[in-house]
Amino acid sequence: MRLLWKSWQHQFKPSRDQRQTINRFNRYVMGETYTKEVARLHPKSRDQAKKRDNHFDLIERVHEAEDAQLLKPPEAAHKLVVTLETDDFTEEKV
Repeated sequence: MRLLWKSWQHQFKPSRDQRQTINRFNRYVMGETYTKEVARLHPKSRDQAKKRDNHFDLIERVHEAEDAQLLKPPEAAHKLVVTLETDDFTEEKV
């Protein structure tokens, strides 16, 4: 499964609209206050900031707003928890 995801990641090129949507969603989940506090408490190096601005890594951005990935102590505006499930069939999922 991991190999399939890795190969798919390199084939898929998100459009500008899709990139903007992911970034807006992440900003919404984290909140403006959290973003400002993290920038103050945990500043990124110039190289890290430049890489993030110039290179869009889909997997990194999708998981960016997850509660487990966020830097603490400031709390995000919302809590995002992602749970991956197997593709087994159950009556509940119908």
